[in-house]
Amino acid sequence: MKRYIRKPAAKPTKSVLGRIDIVYVGLALIAAVALLFIFSVMTFYGAYFSGGISSKHNTWAEFGTFLGGVLTPAFSFLTFLALLMTIVFQRSELKNSQISLDLIKEELALAKTTAEQSAEFNKEESERAELFNMITSVHGEINTLHSSEVDFGAGATLGFFFSSSAPSKGTGSIPNNGDSVTDHDRVILSDLCDYMMELNNYLNNYEGKFGSSAVTYYYKKRHATASSRLIEKGFLVKPMLNAFENISYGWTASFSFN
Repeated sequence: MKRYIRKPAAKPTKSVLGRIDIVYVGLALIAAVALLFIFSVMTFYGAYFSGGISSKHNTWAEFGTFLGGVLTPAFSFLTFLALLMTIVFQRSELKNSQISLDLIKEELALAKTTAEQSAEFNKEESERAELFNMITSVHGEINTLHSSEVDFGAGATLGFFFSSSAPSKGTGSIPNNGDSVTDHDRVILSDLCDYMMELNNYLNNYEGKFGSSAVTYYYKKRHATASSRLIEKGFLVKPMLNAFENISYGWTASFSFN
């Protein structure tokens, strides 16, 4: 089964907690700078303008004007930095949220593709197993027929005459189609022809869908002699058993069987 791996989207740059910590540190640093600046201005004012706490309104007004004139621009600048940091953080959050959405989409698409491929693979394997079961079932029926005794063999089994290792004199004992054949033998030979044609169809179907394999080679090789002798004796027409011709090891997929 082929698997198609999608290239994932870019990952978020940092964790949410890490980004929040950076913002908090930045804001705390700005607040610390503001307090340090206030302390520096107060120290500077106390050093250059002597005197204690005044009870005059004019003095306090002058002091307020001094602080406002010095601190307001500085605080405005620090406020701008804090606002800029917040905007940058929000833009980063939006970007990472979009990246997270893209990752989720990629994962969903990959999960969908994997599920479809898995369903297709399971369907193919189910069909392969079904065909294999049919092949083995027909093969079992043929083996049962081969163990049957036949009248023209004088007590010998049918498999004796369809074995590649049978003596040559056994081949001639198989009656030709149209010869005097007992009802018992004709039923056996008729069943054998039916099962051989059925096996041929299953083997062709298997190879057409899954290619040649050890499965098809085994059953072709096992019954090639029987098919050729049934054709030779006129019980089968040659094109009906084309699956048993040109048997070779040129399969494209491996398969193990007991």
